[in-house]
Formats: sequence, structure tokens, C-alpha cells
Amino acid sequence: MTDQSKARGARRLSLGSMSLSAKICATATLLVVMSLGATSAFIAVKSSQSAEEAAMRQARTLTQEAAARLNSRLAANLASLKSVATVLQSTQAAGQALSRTQVADVVRATLVGSEDFIGNAAAYEPNALDGKDGEFAGQQPLYDATGRYMPYWTRTPDGKVNVEPIVFVATPGGNDWYDVPKASGHAHFTEPYMYPINGKDVVIATLATPIKVEGQFKGVVTGDFQLTALGAMLAEMKVMEGGTLALISNGGLYASNQNHALNGKKAEDLPAAALDAVRQGKPYDYIDGKGVVHLLQPLRVQDDMAPWAISLAFPQSVATAPARELAGYAALVSVLCAVAAVCVMVAVLRRLTRPLRVLGDAMTDLSGGNADLSVRLAVRGNDELADIARGFNGFVAKIENVLARVRTSSDAVAVASTEIRQGNADLSVRTEQQASALEETAASMEELNGTVRQNADNARQANQLAASASEIAGRGGEVVAQVVSTMASIDASSKKVVDIIGVIDGIAFQTNILALNAA
Repeated sequence: MTDQSKARGARRLSLGSMSLSAKICATATLLVVMSLGATSAFIAVKSSQSAEEAAMRQARTLTQEAAARLNSRLAANLASLKSVATVLQSTQAAGQALSRTQVADVVRATLVGSEDFIGNAAAYEPNALDGKDGEFAGQQPLYDATGRYMPYWTRTPDGKVNVEPIVFVATPGGNDWYDVPKASGHAHFTEPYMYPINGKDVVIATLATPIKVEGQFKGVVTGDFQLTALGAMLAEMKVMEGGTLALISNGGLYASNQNHALNGKKAEDLPAAALDAVRQGKPYDYIDGKGVVHLLQPLRVQDDMAPWAISLAFPQSVATAPARELAGYAALVSVLCAVAAVCVMVAVLRRLTRPLRVLGDAMTDLSGGNADLSVRLAVRGNDELADIARGFNGFVAKIENVLARVRTSSDAVAVASTEIRQGNADLSVRTEQQASALEETAASMEELNGTVRQNADNARQANQLAASASEIAGRGGEVVAQVVSTMASIDASSKKVVDIIGVIDGIAFQTNILALNAA
């Protein structure tokens, strides 16, 4: 026998040894547990899906809100720059251009009044402000050796304002803050780049808007954001539990990341499709190999500016945490319901099967011969147990009736047995009497047998005499007469013998009959 067959046999044996209540409880408990388990699993799956969908909706909403807030803040900063550019170009267009000192005061006031800028500047084309660059050549700290107007106002770590001439770098794209607005005639938000501020290289991004007088490019007004400041803006925004916000430039560089070491570097952890979506200004979401959800929301400060993107990253487990919590509660409730159901079923089954236990005890007593046939089971209701009780009561009543008839018949049989015993005693006496008679008859037959033998001898003698008479017949009439007389006597004796033999046959026949009766 295989182990599997032994296991099946053990299960059958264990089930067979269980009571009906235990079997019903076990089956019902299994069904309850299965149904509750299926329900809990269904709830867990559906709630997980619903929770994940809700979390994704919430995450998209938060990402959109973060993008809108940052966009609004950047737009406000751009508006302040544009207002400066408007003042500069309008006064110059009206022939009342501000003096260099006045321009410096306006730019410095813009920096002081901003919470976000680390540096501001109004950079003009050579001699584009007042045509007097040569007069200011080499005047530190506002001008370089050319005297071109491009003082750069910066905020020091201790909150003071410093000024120095702007430095045009030789690296590709390093001067986009100036070159792009000049070429396009529109405002521009640069890619993150390295620039020396207060003697330290700092990764910044610049908002720049052109200064145009009568359609002619004169210069730009700029505002620089330190990337850590952009990160501080994002840190103020609400995100999901375990979530982080990042700012990605149109060129695929991190302008802000929780890991500051990645600021200003290529976002190599983003898939190519995500970077394409950033460049095209489209939303995009994906889940990476670590189970982290990434939602990208486009950020466009101005319609004619290249879009950036805000990325919200959070563990996928956060999205399903409410579902797992709900599944845990559902499992706990299922276990409690199963325990309660088992307790209720045990109590109900004990109550419902009590008539069966009473019936079982009655059947056991009945089979053991100790039953009181006058006792009847209580019949309550009209259910199947009541039908069984009524059937059992009818069965016991019939058995009681049958046993009563058997008792009556037994009494009659006892009387008949007594009569038969008396008859047998009488028969025994008569048989003994017949045996005595047979013994007497046997003795008479012995005597008769001796007589018959004697008669036979006489007959032989008669034959001898007849032979002698025949021999002497011729001798004389006296002898013949004597012989005739003797023959007559023999004849009479022979008839007697025949009669005696008939009597013997009759006695033998009666003896056989008596012997048969006695047997």
C-alpha cells in the first residue's frame, strides 16, 4: 500500500470515528473558513486594486498640485524679472533711460525682495545702455575691463548682498541664459549649470527675459536659482508617505533631487521614454525594478519656454498599504466570525442532535435487551427529528405488541408442553406394559414352538406309520381301519397346527406395531 493510500485510509478512519455533530461541525467550519477565506481574498484583491487606483489618483493630483505650485512660483519670479525688463526698456524707449546707478538699484532691490533668487543681473549688449562703457571700464566691483554694463548682484550665505561683473564662460551652453533670449526674443529657463558665486562654484539654473527697445535686443534681466533652493521649494510641498519630489530639466538633468549629489547631473535612472515625455511636455508614469512608482508631470513656466517636469516617486507598497491593512482587518474579522460560527454551530448542533443521542441510547438499550418498551421518545415540532422520534415510537410499540403476543403464545406452548410431557409419561407406562406383554407372548411362543416341534415329530411318526400301514395294507382290514382312524387323528392335529401358526402370525404383527409405536 502506498503512502498516499495509507493517508486516505487514515483520513477515512478519522472521519469514520467522528460523531455526527463533529462531522457536521467540521464540514460547516471548513465551508465557513473557505467562504470567509474566499471573501477575504476577494476583498484583498479588490481593495488592493481600488487602493492602488486611489493612491495613483492621489499621487497624480499631488504631482499636478506640486507642478502647479512650483510653476506659479517660478512664473511669479519670471514676472518680477519681466517687470524690471519692462521698466528698463520703456524708459529707454521714451528717451529717459535710467542711469547705471538707478538700474543697479532696481536690480539690487529685486534680489533683496526675492526669497528664491541667489543672484540677479541686468546684462546689456556693449554700449547698449547709455553708450558710455568706456567711461566705466575697469571700475570695480561693478565693471570689468570693458566697462560693459553687466553687474551681478548675489546673496551671500550670511544674507548680505555682493556685486561683481558677470563672467561669460567658454563651456558649451554655459551662456544660454544670454544667448537663447537674444536669439529667440523670448524668456528662457536654462539647464542647470555650474557658475562661480562669491568665490564658490554653485550649480544654478537661470530665468532670463530679454530687454528689447523698438524690437531691438538690448540685453537681458536674469534671476538665478540655486538648485538647493529649488529643492527647498519642493520640500515644502505635500507628498505621499515615503514619497519624494524631483525636478527634471528639459535636457534630462536633475535640477533638484533628494540625493543632492545628483543635482545638475543626467537623470540616468529614468527610462528613455520618460525623458522623451519630459522633452515633449507630456505626463508619464512607470514602476521601476525596485517597486517604486514614478509619476512625471510637465512643468511649463511660459508657453514659449521649453517644458520641465516634476517627478513624484513613492514605493508601490505605500499605494497598497491601506489595502493590506484592510485585508488584515478582514482576515481578523474572518477568523473571529469563523470561531463564533463554530461556537454557535456546536451549541445549535448539540441542541438539535440531542434527540438523536436519546434515540441512540434507546437503540443501544434495545439491542442489549435492557430497554423499557413502555418508554416513548418526546416528539417536538414537525421536522425530520420529530419524524424519526415518531417512527421510533411506532417501532417500539409494534415490538411491544409482538412480544405480548409471543408471551401469550409461550404460555400456550408451556401448557401444551405439560400435556405432552404427561402424555409421554402415560405412553411410557403403556410401553412398559406392552413390553411385559411381549415378554409373556415371547414365552408363550417358546412353548408353542416346542409344541409345534413335538407335533412335527408326531407328523413324522405318522408318516412312518402310514408307510408301515401301506406296507401292511394288504395284510388285513383291521390294520387298514386302524390306519384310517390314525390318519383322521393326524388330520385333526394338522388343522390345530395351522390355527396355532395363524395365531402366532397375528401376535407377531401386533408385536411389530407396538415396537414401532414404542420407537
